[in-house]
Amino acid sequence: ESDRAFQGGPLESTFYQEASFTPEEAGISSSLKDIQEIRNTFASIRGPSQYSNCLDWFAVDLEGEHSAMDGRILEEHTEYVVQTIHRVLDRYKQSSDARLKDSRENVGTLPTSVILVGHSMGGFVARAAVVHPNLRKGVVETIVTLSSPHR
Repeated sequence: ESDRAFQGGPLESTFYQEASFTPEEAGISSSLKDIQEIRNTFASIRGPSQYSNCLDWFAVDLEGEHSAMDGRILEEHTEYVVQTIHRVLDRYKQSSDARLKDSRENVGTLPTSVILVGHSMGGFVARAAVVHPNLRKGVVETIVTLSSPHR
């Protein structure tokens, strides 16, 4: 476990597609508040006939290091995000296995992929994570970048 990871929601008996958030290194608190506000708005307008699945949100705090200034730091951030994705998905599996063992209840479908949302250089880190050689195949299906330095 890393003290740099922030979990925005509990691992529950019903599993959802996982969302991983890679914020701008210099502004995690404001970026996270903006994303949380958007999430709350959409959660409040869900009607009974709409999809019942939700997203669990996780944020990666890159501790204010500016990866744009140093390629080595960018590589470290990318490696950290890849490891975090694997760790989150593995924790869902471990939680499911424990529930099955204890109560024999079916816990539903486990998440197999994440959605990465990156702001500023966090978007660049998210894009680098997708092509990282250690990333498991198919675990990132969507990337959303906000104000990121790419075309």
